[in-house]
Amino acid sequence: MPLVAVETFRKTWRREIVSSQGFSVRLSGRTALTYKDSQGELPVDTEPMAGSGMTVTVYSGSIPDSPQRGRDQVMDNIARAFRYAGWVMIPS
Repeated sequence: MPLVAVETFRKTWRREIVSSQGFSVRLSGRTALTYKDSQGELPVDTEPMAGSGMTVTVYSGSIPDSPQRGRDQVMDNIARAFRYAGWVMIPS
């Protein structure tokens, strides 16, 4: 049976969440999100939501969909990073 790599995450002092799968997500304040992978950096439109904790609406329409970087994959990666950090992502 082949070994399956387990994804791990770590936080940096810059509020960046780095995945062992080769991508990172960084929130600057509560409104700016930058997704980064082997294809480069990608700004993603977000909106902070009222309430306790970190709840953010992430607008998938602001993510270009291409064969090299699919929109669904980027949203899935962001969601996993948010779960690791204890943040709540509301996809839109």
